[in-house]
Amino acid sequence: MIAPRLMMALATGLLLTGPALAEDAPTPPKGLHRHIDTNSDGKIDRTENDALEARMFQRLDRNQDGVLSAADAPPPVPSPQDRFAQMVKEADTDGDGVVSLNEFKAKGNARFDSLDADKNGVLTADERPNREKFRAKHAEWRRARISRKARRSSSAFSLSGFLSTPQP
Repeated sequence: MIAPRLMMALATGLLLTGPALAEDAPTPPKGLHRHIDTNSDGKIDRTENDALEARMFQRLDRNQDGVLSAADAPPPVPSPQDRFAQMVKEADTDGDGVVSLNEFKAKGNARFDSLDADKNGVLTADERPNREKFRAKHAEWRRARISRKARRSSSAFSLSGFLSTPQP
């Protein structure tokens, strides 16, 4: 299950670097290639490509243990239907399986109140740190969820071993 996701990440990296590998690039790369062409000579050399691969590996190695394994897999992205079903479940305060306008407003008001740090009934730019605290809590929850899933499977592999394995 991890192989398709890893392959997608690696393929994306190769697609991003492919056009920049052309020998006759007349102008310095723009946009996405600017961070790859570190010496701004309009070409991607082996050293720059190796640095890119190291950065990509580091990003993929989410637990920073030096190998890519199932523990590094990103969490599955819930479908819009799953997110909607979860939203309905959370907002359905009376448990009847549907969300009325009053329940929907109550959920929105609760979110508003959680962001209104000074409780004055108005959201301002000064209250943004409260939003960042909310995001930090959400990120902590996601890391815990990923960790639980990672414990379920622990088959490790190295990137070089993975790349040398023929894919169907």
